Amino acid sequence: MKIVFFTRHENLGASSRYRSIQFFDYLSSKGHQVKSHYFFTDDYLSSRYSGEKPYFKIFMRYISRLWAVMHIAWHADLVFIEKELFPFLPAFSEKFLFTRKAKKIYDYDDAIWHSYEQIRFDPLNIFKKKISRVVSKSDLTIAGSNYLADKLTEMGSKSVFKLPTVVPQSRYFGQGIKAKKTADIVWIGSMSTAKHLEIIFTVLERIYIERGSVSRLIGFPKSFFPSNLPPYIEIHDWSPKTELELIASSRIGVMPLPDRDFERGKCGFKLIQYMGLGLPTVASPVGENKHIVKDGVSGFHATSCNEWFNKIKLILDNPDMATEMGLAGFDRFKLNYSTEIASKKLNEIFLNLSGTKSK
Repeated sequence: MKIVFFTRHENLGASSRYRSIQFFDYLSSKGHQVKSHYFFTDDYLSSRYSGEKPYFKIFMRYISRLWAVMHIAWHADLVFIEKELFPFLPAFSEKFLFTRKAKKIYDYDDAIWHSYEQIRFDPLNIFKKKISRVVSKSDLTIAGSNYLADKLTEMGSKSVFKLPTVVPQSRYFGQGIKAKKTADIVWIGSMSTAKHLEIIFTVLERIYIERGSVSRLIGFPKSFFPSNLPPYIEIHDWSPKTELELIASSRIGVMPLPDRDFERGKCGFKLIQYMGLGLPTVASPVGENKHIVKDGVSGFHATSCNEWFNKIKLILDNPDMATEMGLAGFDRFKLNYSTEIASKKLNEIFLNLSGTKSK
């Protein structure tokens, strides 16, 4: 089968790296011809993280994407699109694909339609209804969470399949259970999710005052602290070479989220990383978080600052509980959130959609 992936990002974009790119080798090993085209380049992301506004680079990516749709997808049997072909263009721009014979799959790991709902001037609902118009004409929609699956079904998608964002068990094998600990609390994310940590900054400071606990932030923008870095915070740049070691050598993984529409569509990827490394977790019970973390088993749910403080402290004060929760989370990861399992599911989805028998 000839499969073309239209990804959102190149390798630096975590969503594309884990929603699409990591499956390419497996699909190729099953005899599929896999091609891909990314919209935002690594160079663009680097420019954005450095504070630039690379408008010309974005314009050129629209031209490149149009060329890819007209040529790369021409002979495809199946086309897999992350979110949308053309960001912030009306739904008719996606029709270039619907003139092709290929089966079309749209994949969502974020509720991007809520971003379009914030557009003030849209009298004809050109943008507010874009995603519903697109998915209603697709052959299948893949959702990374229960919330996304429910919303996409409401929008009229013919068929919705839930597939969480996953990581490979070959790299995540519970190494945090026995690792030497050099930080008590860890968070991993990006510039776009850093704002969620503001929910628990007072908690992290209180834990530091009472226990001397340091919180390790990976991928957190240093510009967030214009003057001096608080003594209870250490910041590390994200790197594929160091991320697993930095997480594994921490005691608790955290994922705070505000209870808002867009955040309810989050797929809990941080939690899956923590669990894959065998860390107990504390998370806001928002969106997929409440399904991933089994409260009192693999970690805790927390809403108020007092709950956050008490749950984190309870785990830190009870090493045996931390180990048991880490093991429970790792077992849950192996059953539900590994790349090895998801790869087989994705291949079956493709074969069933195309009417091809598995080999």
